[in-house]
Amino acid sequence: MEKFLEELKRALEDSQVENQEEILATYEEHFALGHEAGMTDEEIIERFDSIDEIVSKLSQKKSSNKNASCYDVVLDLSCFEEFYIKKTEASGICFDLDEESLDYVEILRKGNHLELKKKKSFVSYPNKKKFEGTMLVGPNVSFRDFVIKSIYTDLHCNLAIECVNFSLTNVNGDFGKISVIAEKTTTIHNTTGDLSFTILNAPKFTLSNVSGDIEIEDLTSEMNEISTVSGDIDIRNATEAEYRIKSVSGDVTIHKGGNVDLIKSTTISGSIRVNGKDVSKTLSERLKNSFKW
Repeated sequence: MEKFLEELKRALEDSQVENQEEILATYEEHFALGHEAGMTDEEIIERFDSIDEIVSKLSQKKSSNKNASCYDVVLDLSCFEEFYIKKTEASGICFDLDEESLDYVEILRKGNHLELKKKKSFVSYPNKKKFEGTMLVGPNVSFRDFVIKSIYTDLHCNLAIECVNFSLTNVNGDFGKISVIAEKTTTIHNTTGDLSFTILNAPKFTLSNVSGDIEIEDLTSEMNEISTVSGDIDIRNATEAEYRIKSVSGDVTIHKGGNVDLIKSTTISGSIRVNGKDVSKTLSERLKNSFKW
């Protein structure tokens, strides 16, 4: 481990890659997670790209983002029934909102911090008239923190949200075919909405769900914490990574790619299946087995 990190450090310094300490700390965390899973240093390093490839990708990323405008974005969508995030050829970020909605929302810009915020005059409840809105994103835009707060909003997005950290808090909105690629963390808190993701990619992924149904086509992460009460979570393809899964009565299914040896799971009456196999016995099964002689 020490040899790999030293070589990586020298290569980062030689190439003048930014955020070297954060990059090294990330790889140290990869080693720590691998050791917790019982892997040797050699097995962990086999999962990495070569040092030359790592530095090359980081250098390319630096070059591609050199002329980009990097934003922190907070979207409070409480006032909207439908909201769209779309590509545009124009530079920067702009909004196309129903004129009536401007009585209830405001757009705050401070440097590269951008916030769509509801005014105190808006009180959210199901029968309240709501609006449509669109955020238009130019070609040279990148994101640091991307935060979405939704109550009854249906969200549509035709671009991959690439950022450092992604956070979503949703109550009853439905999201269709969203792609998120985050450098550090992706955090999702969902109550009753149905969410669909094409891609979720982040070193650390946290998902808490109450009763909504969540579908993920491709999940790429090294550390995953997933919990659900009664909603179902369906993951089509996943990386072989560490998973901590908790369920009350909802079903959690990983169809392809999960490693049973790296999964810790608990459930009361729901099922947790990975690659077609049950990986956690329910509470009733455990009680039944405890009385066997």
